[in-house]
Amino acid sequence: MNSSIKDFSSKLSNKISLLIISVETVALFSLGFFYVQRFDDQLNVSLKKNFETPAFLLSNGMLNYESVEDSIVLATLVGEMVSDCKIIGTNGKIYYSLSLEDKNKDVATIENLSNYGLFDKELSEAIFFDEKYQGEKFLTMISPLRLAGGKYLGYLYIHSPKTIIQKQSRQLTWLFIIGSVFCILLTSIVIIYYFNKQFTSKISLLLKRLTNMKEGKLMSSPIQIKSNDELGWLAASINELNLSLIKIVTDILKSANTVAGTSSSINQTSIAVAAGAAEQASSVEQVSSSVEEMNANIQENSANATVTENISKNAKDGIAELLERESQSKNLINEMAEKITIINDIAIQTNILSLNAAVEAARAGSEGRGFAVVAAEVRKLAERSRLAADEISAKAIQTVEISNSNHHLLVNLAPQINKTTQLLQEIKVSSSEQSNGAAQINHAIQALNLVVQKNAASADSMSAKSTTMEDEARRLKSAIEYFTLEN
Repeated sequence: MNSSIKDFSSKLSNKISLLIISVETVALFSLGFFYVQRFDDQLNVSLKKNFETPAFLLSNGMLNYESVEDSIVLATLVGEMVSDCKIIGTNGKIYYSLSLEDKNKDVATIENLSNYGLFDKELSEAIFFDEKYQGEKFLTMISPLRLAGGKYLGYLYIHSPKTIIQKQSRQLTWLFIIGSVFCILLTSIVIIYYFNKQFTSKISLLLKRLTNMKEGKLMSSPIQIKSNDELGWLAASINELNLSLIKIVTDILKSANTVAGTSSSINQTSIAVAAGAAEQASSVEQVSSSVEEMNANIQENSANATVTENISKNAKDGIAELLERESQSKNLINEMAEKITIINDIAIQTNILSLNAAVEAARAGSEGRGFAVVAAEVRKLAERSRLAADEISAKAIQTVEISNSNHHLLVNLAPQINKTTQLLQEIKVSSSEQSNGAAQINHAIQALNLVVQKNAASADSMSAKSTTMEDEARRLKSAIEYFTLEN
């Protein structure tokens, strides 16, 4: 029961109701005390007027003096049961008395009368005393008696308990108490019912919705409170807050799912890019090795071209000797033909290497565009070297045939040797250019290798960051899933 009382008093509406009921109770009892007191005063005034009636009647000869000895007549006139009534002369003698034992006695001999000290004075009006004796209230009146001409005769003494007036006062007090209790009960029921209907039920709806929002349950249906007051405004604000939270949670969930999917895709792409970068690095290493080998071959071609150039110069200087040493010239021409065959083979190999380099440059895409240009130039030089070597080989064969057939054709060999010398110089220059081009290609490949390594590192970093982003997206999604959207 104590818990029920505690729960009842803990509600705001019940607190307000109890406060209103308390104020109403205090107001009712204050108002009742005021009116009861006022009614008592009116009863006392009425009773005093009734007490003055016998004196008025006696003074005007409308009532016999002997009537003061008749309690029924006195009760009829006064309205209360008179306990004592006396007519006292100006000399202090009691002429008539309701108590017959006091008749003809002097006032001074009766203790309760002598204490007033008023019977030796002429009174202009009645004097009243409220007295209490043995727990009971009494009203005492001492009124002057005069003849019609105004002659002062004496005093009328009336002593009566306030029985009827007290009874009426008690009846009024109980009537007020019962009416107040009934009014308080009725108004309490009305106030509590009104507060429960107008406030408690609405506050309970608002509190329930706020509790659901605190627990992460977002309802799509609004709170139905139709009132143009603070509770209605609060309900509208809570509805707007609920809708805003639903929109925010929905947007965050969508964004978290999008970020999670995007980060996963980025992670897979970065892994593929890293794998491609590793493959490119391996290919670049292979190309670099091939370029280094090609550079060595070019240097060897250059050396062979130098040797061949020296031979052709010696042949030019010894053209006269060739006429004398035909057999030796033939041997030298055969040896030269063999060397030219070697140059032809080198040119063919150079052409093949340049083709391979062009293929690798095409695989490298935009990064290998410069390398493709250099490879094309190398291929052209190799083609020219091959053509020159083929031409020299043909000339050498012709020289051998001419030397075998006709000695005198050796005279015509001098211009061919001069041409051979020029071609060898061109081969030397081409070999030098090929060497420089190979060096540039090697430098470009090294730069490409650095770019590929940076791409691989960037791909690894991107993969790690995308993994972190995906984990953060999962944690965000897990955190926002605390809220649930319910119809």
